[in-house]
Amino acid sequence: MGASLHQPRRVSQGVIMKRIVAIVLVILALGAFASAQERAPLQIFCNVSGAQVYLAGQLIGNTTPNLALNVRMGNYALTIVKKGYIRFDTTVTVGQGGATVQANLMLPGAASAPNTIPAPNTIPAPQVYNYGLTVSSNVNGATVFINGNQAGQTPFTAQVPPGSYAVLVQAPGYQDFNQNIVVGNGPAQVNAMLQGQNQQLSIQSNVNGAYVFINGSQVGQTPYTAALPQGSYTVLVRAAGFTDYQVQVPLTGPQAINAVLQPMMASWQLSLPDTMRNREYRPEQFREGLQIWIDGARQDSAPGQFASGQLTPGSHVIRLVAGGLSSETQINVQAGQAYTFVPFLGVNVQ
Repeated sequence: MGASLHQPRRVSQGVIMKRIVAIVLVILALGAFASAQERAPLQIFCNVSGAQVYLAGQLIGNTTPNLALNVRMGNYALTIVKKGYIRFDTTVTVGQGGATVQANLMLPGAASAPNTIPAPNTIPAPQVYNYGLTVSSNVNGATVFINGNQAGQTPFTAQVPPGSYAVLVQAPGYQDFNQNIVVGNGPAQVNAMLQGQNQQLSIQSNVNGAYVFINGSQVGQTPYTAALPQGSYTVLVRAAGFTDYQVQVPLTGPQAINAVLQPMMASWQLSLPDTMRNREYRPEQFREGLQIWIDGARQDSAPGQFASGQLTPGSHVIRLVAGGLSSETQINVQAGQAYTFVPFLGVNVQ
């Protein structure tokens, strides 16, 4: 009797090897994918270049001064060392967003500083030196402005950096003082000589053309106007036939002077020649019997003297009376002149 037997199917060795290779490739691909997913950036900022960076005890590079790399996510012990500096140690956690470490290497004995790192390749700003700026003035307490800002009063001193400065000095009653000064590599000084503000002085008089003198010097004639610095002035106004007008003027603002000149008086006296005197009369009787009238007004004499006095410039009527006799004349009196009235007596034979 015949029987039918199934024999096991044989797989060739080549097919088996192909399957093994395919499985290995899949495993490697999955491992590479998983490995890529587990890495994240780690950035290290350092204040010095050439420091060695150790991550989990393994040297991973040197700072330049900073260092950036990708590492597997996780917790790491980070150490940064450089000869001559204090060792820097910290723990860093690298997550999906990566991690950043700021490392400030310190010199031995240096004071602790904030854990901040200067920007790469930063050039320190040059040191700026200040210099003395002195402002003096002939007016103590004058106000000093520098570049438009009130800075103090004279005498003034300040420390300023090099540069150009506009200096203004002010004081009441004085003109402003301005000076631009450059402060270079040493101290600078400004000497402000303040000038008094000019004030207007006007002089008029009741006599046009009268001469004007200021502090003893003739400066013009009335009406007169001038702009003078503030101060004290002696003003004199003079005209022929008039008495001088003089006044002291403290010029602190506009000043107007009205000089009213008074006419200069003329002097007169009565005199009688000895040849005309009646010797039968005592001198006092003779003087009492002789009267002088000016412009209708009797002029009295002092005891024991003939009459005398003063006259204003101009025309006057002079009348002399002696007993029953009188004589009259008209004269034009000039200012400042002296006049002597001398009667005369004569006989006309007809």
